[in-house]
Amino acid sequence: MKKTYPTRPLSLDYLIEEYSILFETPSYPGGESALAEIINCILSRLVDADFTTDLNGNLVARINPSVPLSLILEAHIDRVAAGVCNVGIDGRIYTHPIGRLEINRYFGNSIYIIDKNGNKTPAIVGGNTKMPGITSACESVWLDTGNRHGDVRVGDIAQFFNGPKALGTHLAGAGLDNLIGVICLIEAAKNICRNDIGLALWFSSKEEISATVLPEFDLCCKALFISVDTCFSSDCIDTPVNSLGSQHLSGGPIVLYDPHCSRDFNERIIELASGHNIRHQKYLNISPGHGLTVTNPALAPLKAMRSCLLLPVRYMHSPQEVCSVQDMNDLIALLNIIAHEI
Repeated sequence: MKKTYPTRPLSLDYLIEEYSILFETPSYPGGESALAEIINCILSRLVDADFTTDLNGNLVARINPSVPLSLILEAHIDRVAAGVCNVGIDGRIYTHPIGRLEINRYFGNSIYIIDKNGNKTPAIVGGNTKMPGITSACESVWLDTGNRHGDVRVGDIAQFFNGPKALGTHLAGAGLDNLIGVICLIEAAKNICRNDIGLALWFSSKEEISATVLPEFDLCCKALFISVDTCFSSDCIDTPVNSLGSQHLSGGPIVLYDPHCSRDFNERIIELASGHNIRHQKYLNISPGHGLTVTNPALAPLKAMRSCLLLPVRYMHSPQEVCSVQDMNDLIALLNIIAHEI
């Protein structure tokens, strides 16, 4: 008889009530500390773990720290943003993207400018200057803060903030990349009850600019590493199936096939998913090394078999991203099974 590992399915109401604070907290590459503190507080109430942070902004929770490290689950906590590069005398705020945030696509949307103390100044995406020879991603977009432009300084950060909300049976909001990965790790940790497994939850920093730095793990040759992230859903017209493959909402978590991932480990994960009737999808990374922790050269010293599980997201890096709660539940169940059977 197949052994089961019960998990409590997440509901939209639970997600919105329990995790709204994550969506309200600024977290950009190099500015993850506030969100890391909140994640630390949430996890401290749920699991017995040793917590460490480092100068690079990584937060690591070690469960059963006396047991040699054998499983690392990772999710990045930074979000795409834009940096203020000039404050015009007419009050317009000019920005430059940090990560793949193409603000120029979202004219008329509300956005917030965050100062060094975390204070937010509301603004509207007002337009852009089309400079010859500059690609659309790098156009100098200006933001309209009305008569409050005096509160903004060069070096401040702009981000979209739209709290989680129900969109039918889906979850919508800004920052699902990678807040849903963070939520899945927290919820999975609640269900993993083995005392003989050395488990680390790594909430990584600076992923959106490919500047992730490996924390001080005890580098175990027998360890397994799973990165949990998101990917662009092919449900959107601007991510065509014929060039990116088919990865759609409510099809289950996606097993990433990439030169940095272990094919044997991937096949074992798929075997477990199939054996426990968990929906899953496959995806071949056609641009290795871009935008994923698992492909970052910083992981080279980590002597561990790697895999990456992705959740498809519609309209990623936009003011309103959309994901499937069903996919989240399937991923949490799969992580629970992996922790107990591998």
